[in-house]
Amino acid sequence: MEPYLIVLDLDGTLMLSFDKYDEETFSYLRKLSNDGHIIVLATGRPMRSSYFVYQALNLKTPLINYNGARVANPVDSKYPVTDLRISRKDLLDIIEHIRPSLINVFCEIIEDIYVQDYNEDIHPFLHTDGGVLHSGELKDILPGDPNGALFFLKKMQSVILKNILKIIILIHFFLDFGKLMKII
Repeated sequence: MEPYLIVLDLDGTLMLSFDKYDEETFSYLRKLSNDGHIIVLATGRPMRSSYFVYQALNLKTPLINYNGARVANPVDSKYPVTDLRISRKDLLDIIEHIRPSLINVFCEIIEDIYVQDYNEDIHPFLHTDGGVLHSGELKDILPGDPNGALFFLKKMQSVILKNILKIIILIHFFLDFGKLMKII
């Protein structure tokens, strides 16, 4: 049989919850991999909260994190890392523009987490195990360009911002899709 490239998301797709999965499904995916099919994980999660899934599947392929902003191969140090960033200046400009509707925001630079207002409501989104958490005004604590950002907004503005962010993500995707396909 000709091998297939099988790319899987985690949350809402492969995972039953944050850290639980169906062993029968994972056993089948391991069989597919052993049969020569290429299994790749693609997730919005950082590596620190997706690597255990990668290990459970015994993968040796690239791991796609931050919705494609970071692509690396955890078991191949020679694999070329793709590390896309959002400009710190642009992120801070967006924050100032939406500040009246902003409830909270966080972003990450690889394993460092920067959150504007750390509280129990935002904790489940942060995947803090293995990360270093920084809290405060992002303009004061963010040292560089992040891999991405997640905004929590009052309802009406969130629809507009989601559409703007989708456009930005699509632009990044199409600009780097050819490069990604060459790497995989």
